[in-house]
Amino acid sequence: MTRFLGRVFFVVVLAAIMGRFGGVEAGVYNLHLQTDNVPDYTDLESFVRSATDLWETPQEKCIAIWRWGRRSRRQTSCAADEGRTIWDPILHFNSYGAMNCGIISALNIPPWLQLGYRARYVELGGH
Repeated sequence: MTRFLGRVFFVVVLAAIMGRFGGVEAGVYNLHLQTDNVPDYTDLESFVRSATDLWETPQEKCIAIWRWGRRSRRQTSCAADEGRTIWDPILHFNSYGAMNCGIISALNIPPWLQLGYRARYVELGGH
């Protein structure tokens, strides 16, 4: 408990000093971390570009999107926001990641459309 109070006192004193001498100027940056082993999930365009850059044929690009969809999720019950299914692939991969095979099939469609390919989602009940 004494240690906790000491830390609280330190923070209060530090805040008082900073208030007296003015705030510290700091730049604001939109940092972006990108690696060579995971696609860029910043937005749909970045995801499609980074996931398919190494591939040349339409078939290879479609398979690359499908593979990253499989790798970037957990096979569990679908994540929902206020009881509604989340249909945004970037939001799903960045924030949730939990979905079943039906939802991942639907989330593959926006990247394929971004590539200029035709795609549609057919829901098979009872699968």
